[in-house]
Amino acid sequence: MLEFQRYTKYGQDFLFNADMQGENIDTLIASVKEYYEGFDPDYEAYLWIGDDGHGKNGAPYHIKDIVADMEDTEEQIYELLQTFEMEFL
Repeated sequence: MLEFQRYTKYGQDFLFNADMQGENIDTLIASVKEYYEGFDPDYEAYLWIGDDGHGKNGAPYHIKDIVADMEDTEEQIYELLQTFEMEFL
């Protein structure tokens, strides 16, 4: 299992894990692709919205900024996937 970590433009410490079977890079790429395809920026933003309708736990105050941050995160995951696919497939 590999862990990928980045900070979003709003400073969220975002990370996710991807599996690789042995030394088979195709399984790592498939795992990153599966994570990307299942990533839902709206749901991820929802997790950072407090009871008062604003960001919690260090998330931006405004919902639109939280959603934008999660959309940026989705784009970063896609860029990682594209890099792997271009380099290894």
